[in-house]
Formats: sequence, structure tokens, C-alpha cells
Amino acid sequence: MRVRRSVAAAVAVAAGFWLTTGCDSGGAEAADQVGKPQPPPLADLAKSDSADVVIEHERAELNTVVEAELEASAWVHAWPVVFSGPATLKLETFPDVDVDTVLAVQAWDDAVGSWGPVIAENDDNPDDVSGASLLWVDVDAGRYQITVRGYPELSAEGGFALEIRCDGDGCVVPTEVPAPVPDATPVVASLEGHPAHGLSADFSAFLDAAGYDRAALARQDVAGGSFGGRVDAAQALTRQPVIFVHGNADRALGGPLGGWSVSVEAFLAAGYTSAELYATTWGPADASSAALQYHSREHLTQVRRFIEAVLEYTGAAKVDVIGHSMGVTLARKAIEGGSGSDALAGGDYELGDALTDRVDTFVGIAGANQGLTACWVTGPTTPTCGATNGFYPGQATFWGSVVGRSAFLTALNERERTEGDHIYSIWSRDDELVGSGGIVWGSATSAIAGEDGSVVLDGGEGHLETKSLTAGVQLGLVTEQRIADR
Repeated sequence: MRVRRSVAAAVAVAAGFWLTTGCDSGGAEAADQVGKPQPPPLADLAKSDSADVVIEHERAELNTVVEAELEASAWVHAWPVVFSGPATLKLETFPDVDVDTVLAVQAWDDAVGSWGPVIAENDDNPDDVSGASLLWVDVDAGRYQITVRGYPELSAEGGFALEIRCDGDGCVVPTEVPAPVPDATPVVASLEGHPAHGLSADFSAFLDAAGYDRAALARQDVAGGSFGGRVDAAQALTRQPVIFVHGNADRALGGPLGGWSVSVEAFLAAGYTSAELYATTWGPADASSAALQYHSREHLTQVRRFIEAVLEYTGAAKVDVIGHSMGVTLARKAIEGGSGSDALAGGDYELGDALTDRVDTFVGIAGANQGLTACWVTGPTTPTCGATNGFYPGQATFWGSVVGRSAFLTALNERERTEGDHIYSIWSRDDELVGSGGIVWGSATSAIAGEDGSVVLDGGEGHLETKSLTAGVQLGLVTEQRIADR
């Protein structure tokens, strides 16, 4: 009797596989048992069983083992995987006794926005008479989906382990979200008791009275979801308000990526009050959803409305805006205003007139204004790296021009000095997320066209450290338009 091997055993068996075995997908596909009916294609599974119910799992890491259960309500399991370049994918299932599995691989079709047809499929492992499946497939850079389904006519319900092995340069996938800042969470603890944590009562009352969506701006569904507002209605402003716009998967304050806690603390220590410091959370504040975020109508509208709300609430003639990472490009467009297009949110839309003359100083920290090298490596395979509203950097031509850059970034960079009266960038040559020394097709991607100056860090600062270690620089730029010591 054969039972499912343990995860540890599966990994041990695979450890020497690439050194001892040579095979291609054609050989594996030819090894079907004689007389065994062929499984129906994926699109027709619902005709013979309950496979129209597909259990979609989170992205699987390469060179690992995952486990799942086949049952009447879950006859198909799917795992997306990502490759940064050419690679050979080896898949093998280790099912429970009497469980028969079928393996298949699909590639993402960016043109139609869904998974394309099956590019490789196999039912049996030629070295195993049980219901195990074995499949090799050569892949290029991009996003793929692995599916495991029960054999409709022969399989019993039960569990299986799926071993996902990868060989080649494309097995190293660029990091989408940088590692957390170790001391970020303790910083927010000192702000949790502040009356403006989660927006002050006075600011919240204003949002309700003025017709803003308070829930969307306060984001009390997220710990550290917002900050700002007068402690009482009589509190006067003595400084120009500062609005902070965070990056992908981050939040207003604290959390795994730190938020703006360090900067808010530094500005408070320098004499600012909560009536002059503002931040909200756009997006889910969840690293596992980072690849799904893009310059969407929802995110742009929220950032835009928050800027408008702070201007109206404070009565200030101008505000300062500081953005980090994806918050740079979101804030730039929110200030520029005008038209946008989001096919997933109804198509064309309008943000309103430009707010350029309402912004004094704009500071962009570690933005990707020319796109991301990592998105060139993977191709426009995720919303974040998309060629319409993502960070796809395009391709360089023989003549030195760039074609195919994200439509959003192309339009954003057509006009200069739409961000405010004074424009600065802060970036690091060692930023692990921006990569390639901060250069994309010969240009510093974090620099802003027409800016007044850049602060280029050369002390090994990573992506999050460009934000958390430059609070003094940020303060100097917005108060005196000068570069201060960190």
C-alpha cells in the first residue's frame, strides 16, 4: 500500500534529482498507462465533476512543497508562480492511496488579462504505478499557474503533496516588498495615544460635515491607518501642513514596513503639531497583495481627496507633500489632476483641476518615475508591473530611445514641474527594490524631471531606509528648501 510521502521525504528525494535524472516533458507525457482514459481539458472539467470550483492558493515559492486535499467541493487546486527569466520547472505529486492526480501548467496572457491555454499537462509518473504525476516544462520570464486536479473517473478523495522544483537563472525572483525595518513598530507605540492617531475628533467631524468619506480617509480598519488634525477646534496652525503619502503595502503609521512613524515623530519634535501633519492609508496595507496594486482610480482618488480635505480643513494656502516609493507617483498624479483611465474601474475618469499652485514643496523618496528594472525582468505580468497603469519601464532601442514604457508613467512625465513650487527627490544607489543602482535605461528613475535637486544616498541605504533614515533631510527640504544633515 502506498501512502503520501511526508513533506520532508519529498524534499529529500528531490534534493539530488537534477544531478541524477535527465528527461523532458515529452517523455513524461508519453508514459500514460495503457488503456487509461485521458482526462478532459481544463475548460471541460465541469461537465464530469465539480471541478468548476477551483481553489486558488497564494503564490507558491519555487523549490518548495505544498499540500492540499481533493474532495467533491475542491477537485482542482491552483498555485501561481513567477519566473524572472528562462528556467526548467519540474513538478511531481505525491498523493494518498487511491488518489489519482493530473498536473497542468498555464501561462498568464496579458492581452486578455487571464490565464491562457494549457502549455503542458501530464497524468502519470513513469516510475510510479500509483496516481502520482510528473511533469517537466521549460518556461520564460513571466507568471504561470500550476493546477492539480483529481482524475475524474478513477480518483478517490484524499490529500496530496506537490513538489515544485526549479532549475535555471529564472528561479531567482525579484523581491516585490522589502524586508521590514526592525525598529519601525516600537516607534508607532508612542503615537498610539495621540489624539490625532486615527484622525482627531475635530478633523473627523469636519470630514463628515463637508461630505468627505471619513471611513475611507481615516482607515480605522488598519492599525495606524491615519494621523492628523487639531486637538481642539481653537488650535491654530503656525506652520504649513505636511501630507505624507506611503508606498505599496505600507500604511500611514507603523506596521511591518514602518509607515511614516519616524518622520512624524521627527516633525513633532521639531515643533510641528498634529494640526500640521497628515497621513492616510491607501490600499490594503498587506505585503501579500503588493503585486496587485497599481495606479488605480481608487488609489489616485483617495490620495487626491485627502489632499483636498487637508487644504479645506486647515484653510492653508499651500501644503507640502512627501511621498515614498509608489506614493511618489500616486501623489504626483493626484496633484497634477486631469484625466485617467482604469479599465478595471469603469474606464476613463477625471481627477479635477491641477493642485500645483496649492503645493509649496514636493519631496519624492525612492520613487520609480521611469519604471522598475524588476518589472522589465518579469515583464508586465502583474498589475504593479503593468504596461498601462504599472511600473513597466519599456525597452531601449538601438537609437537610445525607450518604447513601451507604462502609459501612466509616460503621460506623467510629459510635463515638468506639476508637483509644486519646489521639487526634490531622495534616493539611494543601494536601493534593493529600485535596483540597478537606481538607473533605468540610463536615467535615475527616482529623480523627477525638472526638479530643483536630488539627495543621493551612498551609505548602503535600502528602500525603506531611504524613508526612515532621512527624516532630518525631509524636514530641511520642506521648511527651508535646503539639504540638512541626517
